[in-house]
Amino acid sequence: MERKVILAGLDGFSPRIFKYLCSEGKMPFLESLSESGSSGVLRSIVPFETSPAWSSLQTGCRPEKTSIYTFHRYQSDKRQIRLNSFRDIKVPSLWELLSNAGKRVISINMPVTSPPPEVNGIMIPGLLSPQLSRESVHPPEVYDKYIAGNEDYKIVDKRWDGNIDLFAERAKRLINARLSLAKEILSSEDFDLASVQFQMTDVLQHKLWWAIDPEEPGFDKAAFNKIAEIYSACDNALKELFSFAASGDLKLAVSDHGFCAHNKTISINTWLHQNGFLKLLDSEKKSGLISDELKDKHPLLKKMAGIYGEAKKKAVSAGSKPDTRLFCEKHLEHLRKMIDFQQPNIFCLGAMGAYFYVTDASQKCRLAKIRESLLEAYGPESQNPVISKIEIPENESLSEPAMKAELIEGALNAVTPSRDENSAVISSPDNSGLSGGTHSIEGFWAASGVQIKQQNKDAEIIDIAPTILGFLGAEIPGHTDGKFLSDIFSEDIEPKYGRSDSQGKESVDYSDDQQSGVEDQLRDLGYI
Repeated sequence: MERKVILAGLDGFSPRIFKYLCSEGKMPFLESLSESGSSGVLRSIVPFETSPAWSSLQTGCRPEKTSIYTFHRYQSDKRQIRLNSFRDIKVPSLWELLSNAGKRVISINMPVTSPPPEVNGIMIPGLLSPQLSRESVHPPEVYDKYIAGNEDYKIVDKRWDGNIDLFAERAKRLINARLSLAKEILSSEDFDLASVQFQMTDVLQHKLWWAIDPEEPGFDKAAFNKIAEIYSACDNALKELFSFAASGDLKLAVSDHGFCAHNKTISINTWLHQNGFLKLLDSEKKSGLISDELKDKHPLLKKMAGIYGEAKKKAVSAGSKPDTRLFCEKHLEHLRKMIDFQQPNIFCLGAMGAYFYVTDASQKCRLAKIRESLLEAYGPESQNPVISKIEIPENESLSEPAMKAELIEGALNAVTPSRDENSAVISSPDNSGLSGGTHSIEGFWAASGVQIKQQNKDAEIIDIAPTILGFLGAEIPGHTDGKFLSDIFSEDIEPKYGRSDSQGKESVDYSDDQQSGVEDQLRDLGYI
């Protein structure tokens, strides 16, 4: 009998929070699964951000080979910042490698799989897909058969209005919609690898970390119990998904990174602007809502804004939870529309790290000075330690990062710069003591099956792809950074290795409206 793999992704799922959930009896299935096989910490890549992390899971390669460092990239030949897409991944993915080996794959909601490759199987993209339609899935008829008319199915539900009960109900509805679609597909389609990713765990941890982590000062048990219903819905979804696996199949639950409290924000682009390295286009300052100038010109808008302000004050006075949005969520002007790309410029992209780009090679000589100044002001030995280290790699292409900065745990880089010359570069989140969350490098994984050893076992996110390939008898490319996890199997499996491979794919030119739509989604999730 042919072996199969079922891979379930829980975005941002933290090993420490998993232990607490288990102690409260909230995830009994995943607790049993992890105890029956190999499980432990799954170390993410640097930067431990959603887009590069899931790209590394799909390929077994670090960002230096995938070329995915953040949600966006700088395209030097067109002098523009644009969203990353699947075609920007420079090495073959699991889906393509298995298809080439004659295997059939199903992928549901995996980030950075848009536009989907034409594989042997089904691809329904996740985060960074501008929309779900016949044109955005593979093959097109999958949309008509499984998605059209399903109002509850979406990539992510980013709505947050301060009501935890309503948020939890929306999240559970989406998780169950994802599960129902997956069950329908797995019941009627053959597969060798089936993957289903759940995004809502990441969303709730960004918004409501104070209600999840019992070590947080604002932790509230009643709020936790309501939020735990979301985790329990995920637990049930994993139970039902893994019921499609036979005893000899491999069941994998993974996360792309972990989570911790968000306690510091740095705006490196604001620093670059204030110090003359980043020139912005002339534009009136935008606040993210309606500008005062616009309100003065249109009395009706001014009246509506006043009504909104009064309603907001009443909601706060009535005891509703304070706004715990991340600092960077409140900026509604994205960097790609602010930079003067025709001038020699230096800017950075990335929320969980800072990846510096130059618009002209002449600017590279300034990087050493920037590095020195940033470390002096914000490095490990400074009074405001936010940056842990800065490296200057040898990259000839202006489309690749010219410099890379890593941040300390709990810190976040706000990509959109302030136009105010006096704006603070470092800030703490204004959350009234109720912490939001941000990413950490330690994610979670568990593997189960009759041939899987029962043990505590740490691994890296780049090990998942080669382990799946080896288990299914497909070749592992020679360029892969990760390793086949041979020591989790009770039987000897000799993986096959192939040649190294990279691929040049035609880039995707999403329309401005498409990019803005995805950026609105990312902004509400706390990434830009």
